[in-house]
Amino acid sequence: NITFHCSAAFPAFPKQPPDKLPDPPTTTVASKMVSISAACTTNGLIAATLGGAGIGLTAVARAASTGELLPSSSFHKYGTPSMILTAAALARAYGSPVGRFFELQTSASILRLAVGGALVGAGSSFGKGCTSGNGIQGLAAMSPASFVFVLTFMACGAAAAALLGSSDAVLGAAAAAATLPVDSGSDSVAYELFALAVTLAGGQYAAGKAGSKAGAAILGGAAFSTSLVLSSMPKPSRVLGFLDFTSERGWDPTLMFVMGGALLVAFPLYQALGLAVPTPKKSGAISKWASRPVDARTVLGGVLFGAGWGCAGMCPGPGMVTCGAAIASQSNPVAGLLAAGGVWTAAMFGTKSLVDLAQPKSPSRKE
Repeated sequence: NITFHCSAAFPAFPKQPPDKLPDPPTTTVASKMVSISAACTTNGLIAATLGGAGIGLTAVARAASTGELLPSSSFHKYGTPSMILTAAALARAYGSPVGRFFELQTSASILRLAVGGALVGAGSSFGKGCTSGNGIQGLAAMSPASFVFVLTFMACGAAAAALLGSSDAVLGAAAAAATLPVDSGSDSVAYELFALAVTLAGGQYAAGKAGSKAGAAILGGAAFSTSLVLSSMPKPSRVLGFLDFTSERGWDPTLMFVMGGALLVAFPLYQALGLAVPTPKKSGAISKWASRPVDARTVLGGVLFGAGWGCAGMCPGPGMVTCGAAIASQSNPVAGLLAAGGVWTAAMFGTKSLVDLAQPKSPSRKE
């Protein structure tokens, strides 16, 4: 018998736990957190809230004494010049302390300013109001059309500011200065301006009750202008800093405090005084405006207004106020006016007038 013996050596394999699986590949996703802009300071928020309260009080005083809305986006033969001249007087009287509420230099092209103003003008016409008209007076009157308009222009404004790169195009080199903290030494100016706005609003109410609509318009325009200056709304960096929350400069919530301060005053007083309710002694113009239907023109107005607002960072009232400050502050008034909103304001008023003429008139849509 022949016996064969075979042997083989096999390498030993490490034992793997039966429930152990290889780790899946890892993917790192970069996320960008929204940061608060350095331009948002405690003093700035206080001033914005006081400025908003002044706007709300001015709107209530006008409605209670004359039964009219603030004509922010419509040229008024008494109110508009009063707004411009008041801003010029404040810029001349206070100088640099009040200058912190303005940005009189811009990197925006003339074309951008003109297009932005035209879009805001057209949007104001279709939507029957602007930020102060719909955003403050309309919401205080609980107007459904104003509510839809505000939601639309806020969303479209944010989209336009981000897609058009408005922060860089409009602010440019001025953005660095806009992000610096506000000098705490100028804090007293805010309270002085607020006291002035309250006094002027009271004068508007008295003049309106006395039957002087011209006097009420002049004093109301001055109160509105003072409040806008205090709120820092004439600064495009405030508006664009709020709309473009993806900006590398950070998000600036100051605009929320302006509208919040205004509504804290206007909403309860509108409701308590029944300012949007027609009575035998009132024509009911505000009620007709507030109860206008929500239609395609309302939405179109919000889209156009928001696009223009996000394009240049300016709306009607601040545009007029900026013109006044530019005339008073610049060594060359004409150049300063062009750089600081003259083109924008002219385009806004011109376009709104043309669109107003082209639209059919109806009592429910009369501003």
